[in-house]
Amino acid sequence: MAGIGSVVTAKHFRGLGVSSALQNALMERLRGKNVPLAVLWTDRPEIYSGRGFVAAGWELHCDLRSARLQGGLPDGFTLRSFRSGDASTVASLYDDHPLSTVRLSGDADLLYGMPGTRGLVAAERDGRAAAAVFVGKGADFPGYILEWDGPARLVEPLVDAARNRLGATHILVPAGEDELARLLVGAGAGWWFVPSGCWAVLDGEELRDLVGDAAGAALPGGSDPRPWLGTVGPDGQPLPGLLTLAVWGFDSV
Repeated sequence: MAGIGSVVTAKHFRGLGVSSALQNALMERLRGKNVPLAVLWTDRPEIYSGRGFVAAGWELHCDLRSARLQGGLPDGFTLRSFRSGDASTVASLYDDHPLSTVRLSGDADLLYGMPGTRGLVAAERDGRAAAAVFVGKGADFPGYILEWDGPARLVEPLVDAARNRLGATHILVPAGEDELARLLVGAGAGWWFVPSGCWAVLDGEELRDLVGDAAGAALPGGSDPRPWLGTVGPDGQPLPGLLTLAVWGFDSV
C-alpha cells in the first residue's frame, strides 16, 4: 500500500496542470513497483476522483465532551506532560501495537515534537512513560486525540486528563481499535463513522494475487475500492468489505 501524504503547488504555478502531471507520474511509478492500492487524505475528494480515488473504509470519531471517563491513574503512576526524552520509550510502546506502521529512525522525535502537538504520559516510579496520549497533529486537528500508546487501563484516564488539561474534545479511532471504541461509547461518548481516506485500486489483479487463498471468499473485481475495504452506508453504519485495513496513530487510515 502507498500513502500519498501531501500534495501542494506553489501559488504562482497553480492552474497550469503541474500538480496533475506530478500525480499522474507518481501513480505510474507506483504501478511499476507493483503497488496495488493507494490512499490519500483530502477535504476535496472530487479533485482526485478522476484518478480513481474513492472514499472507502471507515473510522470512528468520538465526541468526548459528555463522556463519563474513568479519571485518576492507578497507584504507582503519575501524570505529567510529555518530554522530548520520552520519545524513544513511547515509540517502543507504539511499535508493540498490532496496527502500527513502520517508522524510520528519528520519526518519533519529529512526530511527537511537532509544534502544536501536545502530549501527556503516565509515568512509572522510575519516570519512564508507561502510556501516552497526544492531542493535535502539528497545527492540524487541535482538539483531536490522534495517537495513544500503552494499556487501556492507563489510556482511559489519560484521555480524561487530555480533555480537562489540553482541551481535547474528540478522538479518532481507526478500524480494529474495538476495545477503546467500546470503552468510549459505553462511557457515553457521542460517535459517528466517516470514510477513512480516499483509496484507489491501482492493480486489481495484483491485489487479487496478494490476497489469494487467504480471503476465503469470492474476490472483487474492477477498480472500485469499496468492495475490498467497505464504506459507510446511508444510515451512518459501516458496510464491511472483504478486507479490514487499518493503520493507527498519527499515520491513521
